[in-house]
Amino acid sequence: MTSAKFYPFSNSTVLGGCYNGQLLIWDIRTKSMPVQRSGISADSHKYPVCSLNVVGTQIANNIVSFSNDGMMCMWDIKQFSKPTRMNKLSANRSQRNQNKPTALGAANLGGVGTSRSIRHESLIANTSSFLDRTNKEELHDVNISCCKFPTADANNYFIGSLNGVMYKNALHNKGN
Repeated sequence: MTSAKFYPFSNSTVLGGCYNGQLLIWDIRTKSMPVQRSGISADSHKYPVCSLNVVGTQIANNIVSFSNDGMMCMWDIKQFSKPTRMNKLSANRSQRNQNKPTALGAANLGGVGTSRSIRHESLIANTSSFLDRTNKEELHDVNISCCKFPTADANNYFIGSLNGVMYKNALHNKGN
């Protein structure tokens, strides 16, 4: 396993992320083998899962996982075979070369043939989504090493990358 955490709404449920990109769920009251496994397919992580987060309330929540290749997946614990949403996170290379944290862009990979524009912010400057830009700027993958949602915030999150840059991003944005 590459990441693990207790499910915050049950003291007997443990979530785990694996090197092969799979997510596992254990009920520690019953046995040591997982009680649920995510699928291994094109519809899920292909790289090690480096971070797991549970966002929402006890009534309505999702598992959000991140892998080293910049892929973010959102999962419903009741429907665990494939993610309900997948986003590939990218950063603008030209801004990075100016020694500024850059905005993350996300291409919606989980929709039904449609992509929507998602606005993201860096730690310093507000910028529009790379999908809205008229001048095409070179994007690069964000090699995620960790992710954390602030307490009681199910939308905003911070990503740490292997190159030492910290990014701020959001799952949902107003107006989109």
